[in-house]
Amino acid sequence: MKIPELMAPAGNKTMLKAALNAGADGIYFGSSLFNMRARAKNFQPDDLDSVVSACISAGAKSYLVMNTIVYEHELEEMRNLVNLASRAQVDSIICWDLSVIEACKEAGIPFCISTQASISNSMSAKRYEAMGASRIVLARECSLDDVKKIRQSTNMEIEVFIHGAMCIAVSGRCFMSQEMFNTSANRGDCIQPCRRNYQVTLTDTETKKQMVLGEDHVLSPKDLCALPFIEQILDSGVDSLKIEGRKRSPEYVSTVVSVYRLAIDLWAEGKLTDVRKNELMDRLKMVYNRGFSDGFFLDIPGETEFSEVSGNLSPYRKEYVGKIIGLSDDGSSAKLKIESSLFAPGEPFLFISEETGVSEIISQVLSHHPIEKGIILDIAVPENVHIKDQVFRIVSSDQDKSARY
Repeated sequence: MKIPELMAPAGNKTMLKAALNAGADGIYFGSSLFNMRARAKNFQPDDLDSVVSACISAGAKSYLVMNTIVYEHELEEMRNLVNLASRAQVDSIICWDLSVIEACKEAGIPFCISTQASISNSMSAKRYEAMGASRIVLARECSLDDVKKIRQSTNMEIEVFIHGAMCIAVSGRCFMSQEMFNTSANRGDCIQPCRRNYQVTLTDTETKKQMVLGEDHVLSPKDLCALPFIEQILDSGVDSLKIEGRKRSPEYVSTVVSVYRLAIDLWAEGKLTDVRKNELMDRLKMVYNRGFSDGFFLDIPGETEFSEVSGNLSPYRKEYVGKIIGLSDDGSSAKLKIESSLFAPGEPFLFISEETGVSEIISQVLSHHPIEKGIILDIAVPENVHIKDQVFRIVSSDQDKSARY
């Protein structure tokens, strides 16, 4: 039985820890240069050694994303980053610009062809194999049958997206952000005007009278979610299952990675039942999502596959409470300085930290003081809490934000 790698996104150190703790086998991340998530916090080139070290300690692989178009004046800077990645022993560089491919070959570092190349057939796959690619990321527009046929045609590793945001354009071939705001999607700077609500109007060119046909999120697809049919993808023989989300939150990464980790492990044990999948789907709905879609895996998406909202359909959101400013000698309690949202003891808390990722507990106040902004409370804490860790409460999305305990 072939168990594929589970690859998770990391947009910063906290997400990196969250993904590794949740059971990711591989981490893909961008530096401040040449990656398609320019608006994520990202890592700096000097961070490569520490990212690789964290991955090695967790038994995971590291993948540096360099998948934007590269211009002539950037060639030296691009080569420098490739050489830094090679010295840091990054496992592979994800790219598609031929200049990055050539630089990887010069530096002797494996390279993977990004989904930006829109590889959708076996002939394209074979061409990249001939170039020396060790892996390809298939276009999101491939059906499950396409995936199987391409898998049979090549000895390269094959990676597919299984969860996360989908673009209305063909694997990012979109100029809407560039046209409207002069921010290029192909340079990683898309501001997603497609996610907004648009009103469709007919205008009489003579009288200038208008008829409003309706309002909808006609350019914003639901999020891909392959969990309902994950067995079919696992049976296809692909090598890596990829979760999108370098711009999402640490708790999103923690939840989604842990859900798919459990699903893969249950499948390997022959225990992935419909009941378990339904339970896991309920967990996925708890974090940020625009609704869920099968994508192109089972059929071409139709009119029902567009999001109902501009943002989040999750029934829950997090509110910042404060930060940890002190710890007891045995680490069982901490001093929490309340800086924003108030809370009631017994509410769910999220601890978010660069050191440990994401932890969730039920809040337990140990000191007897009124819960007011600016005060310091003694609270019970989980293991591995650190000074400066941020604390959030989890509340219903429809709860009045002005309501406080």
